[in-house]
Amino acid sequence: MIQVAVSQLQGVEKIEGDTGARTITLSYQPELTILSDVRRAMADAGYPPSE
Repeated sequence: MIQVAVSQLQGVEKIEGDTGARTITLSYQPELTILSDVRRAMADAGYPPSE
């Protein structure tokens, strides 16, 4: 599940998903994690982000 994969990243504070809209809302500390790490975790979980 995408929420589990992304929430394990250091600095991720909150993640909420809307499967109907196919979106996630994410709160994170940018000094602890970078967006490319979030994108990689999503892809590794089987949910590659759209550009």
